[in-house]
Amino acid sequence: LSVNDDRNFLFRQYVRFVEVFRPKFFVIENVPNIISTANGYFKNEIIAAFSLLGYDVKADVFDVSEFGVPQQRRRAVFIGQLQRNTVAFPKPSGKRVTVNDAISDMKPLASGEGVDFSPYQSSPVNEYQRMMRKGMSGGVQNHQATAHSNIAIIRMKMIPKGMGKEVLPPEHRTKSIYSGTWCRLIEDDIAATITTRVDTPSS
Repeated sequence: LSVNDDRNFLFRQYVRFVEVFRPKFFVIENVPNIISTANGYFKNEIIAAFSLLGYDVKADVFDVSEFGVPQQRRRAVFIGQLQRNTVAFPKPSGKRVTVNDAISDMKPLASGEGVDFSPYQSSPVNEYQRMMRKGMSGGVQNHQATAHSNIAIIRMKMIPKGMGKEVLPPEHRTKSIYSGTWCRLIEDDIAATITTRVDTPSS
């Protein structure tokens, strides 16, 4: 984040909506750096803007993996309440859900495989799988794998589980800036942060 980037002030548009609709509560979720950048500049600006509208705001950073989600994702959360904020932020649950816990009951797919609806390949074996099946009709919707190029498949086969682009020969390294580029998951660990380009190994 930078105080010189206009995009980092989009929260002011959110403030405008809250001013118009006057909800009893509001929630903002953003990257963790919004709390710490420039000695807390953005955090202080956000809290001050809502305070002028009569909202009491609390803010903290959470990693969803500490609350039973099978991926590491750190996010800043702001919760505002009109007048006095009575919201208590949750404490970590202590439940650790791994990649295997989350998807071992789903049919493995090769590149390009999958159908609109796929039955589970086994009975649920843990609490997470049972929870994910609530309201479902015996299977998974849209269980389809991306059709990767041959060169992408060749690169993925070179990478051991838990490793990434650092093990690729120089001629196979792409210019991607993402830290998780070409990474492969470890079944008995949590996933890295899932991005909007989760279908692209170069991201």
